[in-house]
Amino acid sequence: MRIIPASLLVFCFISDAQGAFILDDFDDPAEVVSPEMEGDLIETLNVGDQNAARTLAIFDVFTNPFAKLDSSTTRPSHLTAERSESSSSDGLGLARLSATYRFNESPVDFTEHGENKAVIIDVASVTGPTPPPFIYLLVEDRGLFFEALINVDVRVSRSLSIPFDSFRPRGGGLGTTEFNAVEFLFVGINGNGTVNGILEQGWTVEIDRIRVGRIPEPSSLVLWSIASSVFFGLQASILRRRDRIDDHQN
Repeated sequence: MRIIPASLLVFCFISDAQGAFILDDFDDPAEVVSPEMEGDLIETLNVGDQNAARTLAIFDVFTNPFAKLDSSTTRPSHLTAERSESSSSDGLGLARLSATYRFNESPVDFTEHGENKAVIIDVASVTGPTPPPFIYLLVEDRGLFFEALINVDVRVSRSLSIPFDSFRPRGGGLGTTEFNAVEFLFVGINGNGTVNGILEQGWTVEIDRIRVGRIPEPSSLVLWSIASSVFFGLQASILRRRDRIDDHQN
């Protein structure tokens, strides 16, 4: 019986990630603080694999929140979004701390010729109230706007995958974006609040990186399982053979 080398199966699993790219790993220091830097838009050029122009900003409804958003300042290689304790006089508590990515040279094919299927946000930690803050995404593709929402809940997964086909036209309606001519992507970290009162009491979200890639498929997981089984099976076989040789020599 022919045995397929484990290394080949592992390669099959790894090759499934081809086409993925990092939009931002937050190695470029920048920060904005509210209300001290009210209205400031902090821009950093040539960010990530697609050389995006990134803008950090903070805004709220009817007030200037006590908040901070920074890249690689509070914590190296992380985006740290912090909303301080709020009070009944502190507006609606709907603080949005945002990073906007613009591709000034030309629109970007997020799919990498059909390979990529989702925006993936790797969350390092979340502290604060329940329910936790959520992430709002807005993308412009071929002049049309599409949006998506996802809860920041690391109890489920630290890698939040937002499939391209889960985005919906802004303002309602049907249809999805193809993500092959993206002009900009807005990533906003929002608190939970209502018109009648503030629900949030302060929170911090740390994001390790934002990337674009494939959603793991069952076939990939099967290949990984087979590769692991073969690898550890070979290791066990080698150890058993070594034990028999040692017993024979003794």
